[in-house]
Amino acid sequence: MKKLFKKINLILCLMVTIFSIMSVSIKAEEIKQNKEVVHQLRTDVLPRRIYIKDKIFYNTGGLPKKYRYHQETRDGVVYSGKLTLTQYQSTGDGYLGLYSGYIYR
Repeated sequence: MKKLFKKINLILCLMVTIFSIMSVSIKAEEIKQNKEVVHQLRTDVLPRRIYIKDKIFYNTGGLPKKYRYHQETRDGVVYSGKLTLTQYQSTGDGYLGLYSGYIYR
């Protein structure tokens, strides 16, 4: 009788071990898939580049430069890049320049 209980106990332990290993591997697979979905959603929602139109900069040291580096944060993501001078106008003691272009994350 004791031998029978030992065998049943060993079989139950073996079944519990196999079940726990299978459940851990299934959960790991689900976590991996969830991370991929979250990453994909984040990259789908946030654009890779943003078009900046008519950004105004004031320049007192002569004519404005043809290109101007610009950086800004939107939705927790930093976008930066080079804007191109599209127009400029004298203000008497300096120049106002309008810059446009794409900035990238």
